[in-house]
Amino acid sequence: MEQEQNVTEPTWVGLRKLDPETRSFQANGKRYTAVTSLTLERYEAYELYQAEVGIGRTFEEIQSSINRAFELCNEVATGKKVFAELAVLLHDLSIGCTLVGTTQPHAVLKLCALFLVRDGEDLRTIDDQLVQDKIDDWKAEGIDMGYFFGFALRSIPGFLAAYRAASQTSSPKETTAKTQGQQHPSTTPNASPA
Repeated sequence: MEQEQNVTEPTWVGLRKLDPETRSFQANGKRYTAVTSLTLERYEAYELYQAEVGIGRTFEEIQSSINRAFELCNEVATGKKVFAELAVLLHDLSIGCTLVGTTQPHAVLKLCALFLVRDGEDLRTIDDQLVQDKIDDWKAEGIDMGYFFGFALRSIPGFLAAYRAASQTSSPKETTAKTQGQQHPSTTPNASPA
């Protein structure tokens, strides 16, 4: 009798899974360690990368935004003052689609490159070539993308809470919480992945 496969966690040749709490690892012969603070230049890059991560959309989010844009068009036609909301929504969709269509490294990986540093790396600087070199190391090592997603998303203040809220379908409990003035998650800057 053949051995049963574990379909919930298959073993893939060349895939290296890292525990989400991993703070140090080897990739392509180089040691990487997670730092918890950034220099000014890296923080400026962090601000750009976190926005790029936030603008990125899943297929479901794109479809939901298109549906919302259609609803807003109907509301504009009836005289409701939602034209600005419609314009912002369409602009965000356009930016998200443009980013998806580029061949540059994924924003999540670029963001991780700020915090995951090689032994002896000069933390005062960051450039596209260094970011690409790190990503090439991680690819060569076959590290599972899930590790990088978790690491990056934990570094963006309020992102996971906002993502979960946006991903949930509206429910009576959610509507009640909104009408009772429930606060939004904190967006206090904290460039340290938790």
